[in-house]
Amino acid sequence: MSNPKILDNTPYWLEDRRTGSGEGLGRCNPYGYERDPQVMGGVHDLKHEKFMYFCQNQADARYWLTCQYGHRGQVTVCYAHAMMIRRRMVELCPRCAWPDEARQIDKSMNDTMAELACHPAPFDPERARLLVRLDDLRGRMDELIRTGVIKKGGPLQLSEVS
Repeated sequence: MSNPKILDNTPYWLEDRRTGSGEGLGRCNPYGYERDPQVMGGVHDLKHEKFMYFCQNQADARYWLTCQYGHRGQVTVCYAHAMMIRRRMVELCPRCAWPDEARQIDKSMNDTMAELACHPAPFDPERARLLVRLDDLRGRMDELIRTGVIKKGGPLQLSEVS
């Protein structure tokens, strides 16, 4: 999917902060839509997303999101989104949940499933080979979880950039 649907996620139920900090930070950007769109901190490809979200408020401050293992990324958000992030959106670090090896395995799994779609006959020897490969990849992914290579990394700390 190359053109995700754009959805408004402005927290209207909280105080309106459309004026922002006055420091020229631009629009609130909790999801990366305003500048260089990224999915999960850049670990997923935007072309696979069905939706992108944006906020109409002006940004009030820049913040660092830092996981317990030291991964960090910067977000520029309004106070309403900062509050929402602190309350409920800080349990997963994308880099911890999707380390390089897991992303490579995930890509291989997706490629294998795409190949499987080209071999629909149930007794096709190539299909059988692909199913064995997919099962091996699943086992490797399970091993990454079991050994702690894949982890949540949360809770993330949100701290304002001075």
